Amino acid sequence: MKFAQIGRSGQRFALAVVAIALAGPATAETRTRTIDVGGVARSYAITIPDRAPNAQAMPVVIALHGALGSPHQIRDYMNWERIAQREGVIIVYPAGLGRTWNDDRPAATRHALRSSTADDVAFLTRLADSLIADGLAARRQIYLMGISNGGFMTLRMACEAPERFAGFGVVIGSMPLAKAQTCRWPTPKPVAIVSGTDDRLIPYTAAAAARMKIFGAAELADYWAKRNGCGSPGHQAVPQAGTRPARTSVAIRSWTKCAAGAGVTLVTIDGGGHQAPISPAPARGTPLLNAVLGPRNTDIDTAEMLWMFFKGNGRR
Repeated sequence: MKFAQIGRSGQRFALAVVAIALAGPATAETRTRTIDVGGVARSYAITIPDRAPNAQAMPVVIALHGALGSPHQIRDYMNWERIAQREGVIIVYPAGLGRTWNDDRPAATRHALRSSTADDVAFLTRLADSLIADGLAARRQIYLMGISNGGFMTLRMACEAPERFAGFGVVIGSMPLAKAQTCRWPTPKPVAIVSGTDDRLIPYTAAAAARMKIFGAAELADYWAKRNGCGSPGHQAVPQAGTRPARTSVAIRSWTKCAAGAGVTLVTIDGGGHQAPISPAPARGTPLLNAVLGPRNTDIDTAEMLWMFFKGNGRR
């Protein structure tokens, strides 16, 4: 089923459904901490794996929630926790003020969201620095990813504070077209993008995205591939998982011959909505979420794919 663009009232409803459907209880393994940023207390949740070595800095993934989300929502929505325990990775879930991120989009293109004035660039920069200072994070192994509003924020950080991070993952998000004119990118860094062709909040095609003054998915991947000095991409189709009727499918376009080995990957979910793929499929279905945001692919797992991408592109 193809999803048409929705109006402002529909956008508010969709965002509210996300906030309700993704809510989940906190667990003992995830602790909440705060840091001061210009006199403002900013909070984040952090999971330190049980297998964490003593007095040894570890790889860190900082995961940004979407609009009206929270640290615990993105934790429950994705599978970063199992990666933390298996791979020995610290996962950090920062909280946006007002449950949104100041992602540098023009106010007219932010759907039902009010524009945030928070200094989120300073917050995320300070957060990365504090993780290093506390001896938790390996300086050259801090990765940043985000969903939707958090994905836009991820690419704002890529353009304004690229030195702090070793790689970037953008899930059902994009970047303002105007950002390409001011983006600071002194050293190539790996960038992965995950986007659904039937996403009605963040359009996949260039024509639809241009009306919101943002990049379409393929154009966004091309932009970062050029910035990284990449050659021609390779293509891969992902087999369908299980025997269920296929509503979505996955195609991957990867640029691997890039400057400094900083690859770029575009994961296209054909028929996918405004959701991050997950595998295996959740035991508890989310039919309301699927009805509002579109199908969620279960052939791949977003967190697993991003972690393999980060590892495969090495340290920067």
